[in-house]
Amino acid sequence: MSSTRTRIISAVVAALIVIALYIIAKRDGLTIVAILATLGAQYEFIKLCIPNAKNLLKLLFFVFSAAIYASISMQIPDAPVSILAISFMCMSIFVMLLAKNNDDNKEKQSLISTTTMGFIYVGVLPGITTQLILNHSLGLQIFFICILTVITTDVMAYFVGRKFGKAKLLPTISPNKTKAGSFAGSLSALVMACVMSWLLGLQDHIVGLTIAGFIASIFSQFGDLFESVLKRNAGKKDSGRIMPGHGGYLDRLDSILFSFPIFYCYVTWFV
Repeated sequence: MSSTRTRIISAVVAALIVIALYIIAKRDGLTIVAILATLGAQYEFIKLCIPNAKNLLKLLFFVFSAAIYASISMQIPDAPVSILAISFMCMSIFVMLLAKNNDDNKEKQSLISTTTMGFIYVGVLPGITTQLILNHSLGLQIFFICILTVITTDVMAYFVGRKFGKAKLLPTISPNKTKAGSFAGSLSALVMACVMSWLLGLQDHIVGLTIAGFIASIFSQFGDLFESVLKRNAGKKDSGRIMPGHGGYLDRLDSILFSFPIFYCYVTWFV
């Protein structure tokens, strides 16, 4: 079976599972999916970015990033900033105490920088996504618009890039991505956001959501490229193996994590 066919079949199966959960459990079903995917992404981040850290440091990162995610998702007043600050301070202290090579200050600085970035990447960003699903009246509609714009961007960028793409986008990071594919992906996402806004009864917000969809599509592609940098630095092709042809949790969430905050900003500022 070709890799393209495997990717398509896996994507269809995953989509059917998400739809089934939505039909059965509505908002709660999607929240469960978001929580499980986030925990999986946090685990993969540890394996990808701090594989050589001591086990206690890995555990602390997992606990702190999960706490940041939970505080944002549940909209606990003032908690996210406090937890993020405490997580940074505690992680920095434990890195200085427990780093494998106590004489290598560059290693300590790198580990502190990486874990701090991880708190944002797999704590704050997925927390924003779950918060919107849980707490906003338009959360479910916005979620599906975002998911479909990301999928449309990915599919169109892939096929147009393979057929017509010659000029590479950022070849040192991702050799297969092309400028033609990127443009086609963003243009198709604009159309998808417009159509889905209309179909989901959000005609009053169709202009804003269409613009948000276009911007989110651009950010989603950089989310993919950002994860590619992490994988290249780790010498990995995929972040994990949960879906045939699709890699791990981070491989599926990378674009969503960079695109959903755009919709979040639109909803919180203009709706």
